[in-house]
Amino acid sequence: MSPEARRGGDDAPPRRAGPAWAWARERLRAAGIEAAGTEARVLLAAALGGRAGGVAVFHPDSPLTAAEAAALARLVRMRARRRPLQHITGECEFRGLRFRLKSGVFIPRPETEVLVDAVLDEIRPDRAALVADVCTGCGAVAVAVAVERPRCLVLACDISRRALALARANARRHGVSDRVLFLAGDLLSPVRRLLARRGPAGGRALLDVLACNPPYIRSADIAGLQPEIARYEPRRALDGGRDGLDPYRRLAAGAPALVRPGGVLAVEVGQGQARAVQEIVRAGPAFSGGEVRADFNGIDRVVVARRTGQV
Repeated sequence: MSPEARRGGDDAPPRRAGPAWAWARERLRAAGIEAAGTEARVLLAAALGGRAGGVAVFHPDSPLTAAEAAALARLVRMRARRRPLQHITGECEFRGLRFRLKSGVFIPRPETEVLVDAVLDEIRPDRAALVADVCTGCGAVAVAVAVERPRCLVLACDISRRALALARANARRHGVSDRVLFLAGDLLSPVRRLLARRGPAGGRALLDVLACNPPYIRSADIAGLQPEIARYEPRRALDGGRDGLDPYRRLAAGAPALVRPGGVLAVEVGQGQARAVQEIVRAGPAFSGGEVRADFNGIDRVVVARRTGQV
């Protein structure tokens, strides 16, 4: 019997970094985690209280304390139950920025960076601009835009006050809380209320860019998603109605009163939805174009439409 097994049994991690990482990797593989090796290293780093996860590679004989081994075992059990890695570690990376996360708040995906690119392309770095990020979640899009466009004011909106509290913390973390205004409400309603108070009569056509990554999963498909999403992501951040397109219909109906002529509506879409969303947005006279942008996997991911001078 190995020294590691004598210390804690087969269900306890070995007390050296390299074998502990291998132990975690094998348990994650058995649970169906594709990137088991990488995630095991992340969990080992978390268990070590910030000590580099690379210790398993570069210093495999480095010892673990009993408390560190117990922490690793607890984290691996959580991940094996398919709790998202980002909820376990409490953070994720988006556009080179670290964002705090917690359960009950949607995890930003790398493909949403395409939405940020679409927003930034409409805003010159030396010009002031007003942007709304609707369904902001942890604030990833709003904060990234504010960081990269220092003269921009961003309205970050979400129906979840839990999400807004986290987004505020992330804005403070990245030094942009003075240029991000947080608004609670359903989809466009908080933007409409604010612009009606602060803007010209009717509160029309004040936004330079209206960006949104709305819920777009068909209601009937949610239960069949991977466990990290179906079990742990908030349903209202996923559910786009019977065909997944309900939020786009609402955005297309409400956006003309909020975006200035020449401004844009930029929305993230699910796989296979781009053409349908183009048709929804262009059904009325207020928006033209409907450019489609693909993500890094070649999947049509963002639709960008320009506001005309018509109502």
